[in-house]
Amino acid sequence: FFVANNWPSPATLRFEADGKEQSLDGAVWIPTVKDDVVTYTKLDGPIPPGGGAVVFVSNEETGAIYWTSCPAFVKPIFDKEQGIYGTGKGSATLVSSDVPVSMYSMYPYGGASSVVPSAMLLFPTSSFRKNYMVVGAWGGKSDASPPLTQAGLPTLQIVAAEDDTSIDVRPNVDIIGGNGVSAGRRNAVTTYKLQRGEVLQLMQDNELVGSVIDATKPVGVFGGHTCMFVPSDVMACDLENNQIPPISAW
Repeated sequence: FFVANNWPSPATLRFEADGKEQSLDGAVWIPTVKDDVVTYTKLDGPIPPGGGAVVFVSNEETGAIYWTSCPAFVKPIFDKEQGIYGTGKGSATLVSSDVPVSMYSMYPYGGASSVVPSAMLLFPTSSFRKNYMVVGAWGGKSDASPPLTQAGLPTLQIVAAEDDTSIDVRPNVDIIGGNGVSAGRRNAVTTYKLQRGEVLQLMQDNELVGSVIDATKPVGVFGGHTCMFVPSDVMACDLENNQIPPISAW
């Protein structure tokens, strides 16, 4: 992820995962582009005022032809991929700063060289709320003629910032469930429980756009797609993921 410090004071980051603070040593770098060549300077202290940095979280091990690894000299926070694939539960990483900053995520890192990069602005946890309507990045199956089956699936992710968070989801399509996640019937409320830093991920062909989320404590919600054709009848696919603002911000 990227951090932009527009504050007049240096910004010191803290990185938390699985309830423990993680070391940032070797993971924070300042990239500079000159004549289309990227060079990196290691950052051992705070991000200076008006400065920016990239923090390398984890390395991919999928072996996919279009993926790019972290630069060889980088020591990412985790040496293995941290994500989950399919419907299931996983862990979020929580980042804080001692002064206001802007943060952006990129997946996978590498820009055009990765062929399928996706990037988004991250909302701070102070903007989390309890009520959401699901918005998706793209549909499941395309309506092109002849129809083109999307290579990936729509996704919905819900992140808890506090322990003992209860989340009611009223979907407008059936929730398939699996991997420890309960299925849910269309137009019926299904309840999920999350602890601080837990992520509920739903990945299925029938997209959940328009479904309603009501939580007992503030949560963050993300909608995305693992591999979408835009336009739907043109090769090739791209990744996408975006944080959804709460209904109060609409």
